[in-house]
Amino acid sequence: MAGAIKYGILENENFVKTIETVLDKFNASIPEDKKDSIYSQVTFALVGRTVTNSVIAGRLAIAISQRSSLFVAARGGVIGNTLLLGGMAQRSIYTSESLRQTDPEIYYPLRAYNYDLLYFLVEPVLEPFIEALRVKKTKGQPEFNKILDIVEDELNLIC
Repeated sequence: MAGAIKYGILENENFVKTIETVLDKFNASIPEDKKDSIYSQVTFALVGRTVTNSVIAGRLAIAISQRSSLFVAARGGVIGNTLLLGGMAQRSIYTSESLRQTDPEIYYPLRAYNYDLLYFLVEPVLEPFIEALRVKKTKGQPEFNKILDIVEDELNLIC
């Protein structure tokens, strides 16, 4: 963890990439007909599904990462830096290992760039997406589609 910090792992762009990696995995699991239905409601089909996905995922990732990096900066007081770094390293490793065991399809793409070490900072925000992917893995596509129906219904209320 200390080496990763030295090489800039805590920079905002790495938080964005961590979030985008998880959102891309989630998006890849959505059936095409559901994507068309959801995206047409959000963008009125002006730009198309691919561009819309990039814009929505990018904005969401940036918003989440800015909040997370502010959280890291706020916790970085002068006196507690050493303890914080040790605690962060321990939590990072524990969360990374847990992710590897429970969700390897998410862990390995994150691990390729050491983003698994950042995952613990954005885990609370990404957990609903990961949990939905677990539902798909354990209970199948029909149950996953029920989750997507709920998302679609919520979008109908917003749009």
